[in-house]
Amino acid sequence: MQKTDKILDLLNEAKNQIKSEPEYYRIATTETILSNYLSVRIKDELEKFQIYILGSSQLKNPLKEKKVDLVISYNDYADSEFKKLFSTNISIGLLKSKVKTDVNFLEEFFLVSHDKECPFRKCTIKFMEENHIPKKQLQLVDSYSFMKELVSQGKGIAFLPIQEPSERIEEILREAITLHFFTTKSSEKLIPKSLIE
Repeated sequence: MQKTDKILDLLNEAKNQIKSEPEYYRIATTETILSNYLSVRIKDELEKFQIYILGSSQLKNPLKEKKVDLVISYNDYADSEFKKLFSTNISIGLLKSKVKTDVNFLEEFFLVSHDKECPFRKCTIKFMEENHIPKKQLQLVDSYSFMKELVSQGKGIAFLPIQEPSERIEEILREAITLHFFTTKSSEKLIPKSLIE
């Protein structure tokens, strides 16, 4: 009888410990999505989230392996085990430093990441091909914050999300890129409203 009571006490203690541990909503996304969409939506409740920053080409695996509850991606996945919850757009443009008045594309470095699935990289390469800009002007930088710093210092230009006030090159059309929110079909976790409002 004593053993049974001891086992029941241990089970109750374990249940109480699980209940007292904080419940996180785990999100995998890219640095640009975190900086330009997600950060303003989670900053007041940061303790409720765990954020994993990955390249566009790496986001699917943590969701497949159920290591995260949600992926916010530029890619629109067709995987049968995924469920799309929501989509929204962000605006991008070709950004330059405030100190530059005129921009000669043939004299500028175009800053991009190594990630071949990055929509900003794809947009940059397409623009360079359409305007016959040599590939030697492509400068690889994998940090979004460092890329922004280089642009602000006048050391290059880049297609990036537009934040006000922006230093967008006016003659280059503003474009929209879609963000997709995915979870697994088996997930029963509700997406926090702050992420989609």
